[in-house]
Amino acid sequence: MHAKVATYEQAAGMRRLGAYLLDLVVIYLYIILLFLASMAVNDVLPFHEAMGASYVLRHLISFTTLTLPVVLYFMLMEHSRWQGTVGKKLLKMRVVGQDGSRATLQQLAVRNAIKFLPWEVAHLHIHLNPDFLFTGHTSTLGLLFGSILPFLFMTTYAGMVFFRKDGRSLYELISHTRVVKASPAAAPGNVRTVAAICLTLLCAPSLPATAQQAPRSQPHLMASIGYLSVGSSQGQTDGLNQSLQAYNVPGVAEGTLSLGFGGGVFLNRWFFGGDGDIYLGRRSSGDVFHARTMAGTGLVHAGYALAKGRSFIIYPSLGGGVGGSELHIQPVDKGGAPTQQAAFDPNTRLHASFLAASLRLHGDFFIGPRSRTGNLLLGWSVGYNIALLHSGWRVRRGTANQPEALDALHSFDTSGFTMKVKIGWGVTRFAP
Repeated sequence: MHAKVATYEQAAGMRRLGAYLLDLVVIYLYIILLFLASMAVNDVLPFHEAMGASYVLRHLISFTTLTLPVVLYFMLMEHSRWQGTVGKKLLKMRVVGQDGSRATLQQLAVRNAIKFLPWEVAHLHIHLNPDFLFTGHTSTLGLLFGSILPFLFMTTYAGMVFFRKDGRSLYELISHTRVVKASPAAAPGNVRTVAAICLTLLCAPSLPATAQQAPRSQPHLMASIGYLSVGSSQGQTDGLNQSLQAYNVPGVAEGTLSLGFGGGVFLNRWFFGGDGDIYLGRRSSGDVFHARTMAGTGLVHAGYALAKGRSFIIYPSLGGGVGGSELHIQPVDKGGAPTQQAAFDPNTRLHASFLAASLRLHGDFFIGPRSRTGNLLLGWSVGYNIALLHSGWRVRRGTANQPEALDALHSFDTSGFTMKVKIGWGVTRFAP
């Protein structure tokens, strides 16, 4: 008698990338809920100021409410009957042991601890130096261990998936696991049902016009994209400028320069993805102070391809997520001391949080003949950003000599029209 050997087919790198982007949607939705819960709890039991003053506290809260739940999500889902996360299940993949057998809980714990170690190291650096996200200033050791090394590890993880013959990354070699294609029988119908219900609730207004054209085939990966972007955005600053002028702080400009990155996947015509953007305002000067605004958002998007061809996709998207804004106040004469009437000390930084949403229209174009490894992507995006539920300004650095000034200052409202151009890489797997 011969022992039965498990058989499997290796999952392709682009399919795994698509699954990871879908799981990012799940993670971002959790972050939005976490943000709302944090704001609600802080109203009853204020803890944001304590987090700002204590590295240990903010790292502990961040680890227990964000990093640990994300690791447990991947580990427990991969140990469940699905043997994979939501993204892997939708793209028909599962995590198994090295020989194709079911992975043990211990293997999955090692797999995901190593997988998310660079993420946690980067968080460690941010908690030690919170201003890094807004200023980019850090020590040489902080730049090396908090930014360069995590980036190199993540690049190594992804590179091994794409360029190793067996498609296994470093954390899979150490944990003796691999990702394989699921057999047709392993794809339960309830996953497709849940996905269909979610899409129906999300885009119900557009369904009547497309119901007759809706394909009956199962969802499959049609395209995946990743890009960098640069553009401009308009904000609403009238209220903020009026309140700033009462404290001898000059008004700030409405227009901002946006820098960002993003990506996503197409399942049939449906688009799922996300992006992150930083908005940099121009510095304005007054008699006593300089002022400058910055903001950042992270959004998840869902959209639908209105037109597609072998070399282009046109699609609208609706996005939601969280954001933060910062107001940097500097003295005109850096060597001078603030006057007694000054509401803020020199080099004061104020920070606020908000919920973010957007409605956009995208055009992505794939340059050159179609290639299995992908094509250069050039694209554009226009739309409208919406900022909701702003928190009050909090002092991130410096001192507010007149505490009532924080309550009197209006928020920096990033709501307004936005446009940007994109350059990146895309892989298409569909006919027009």
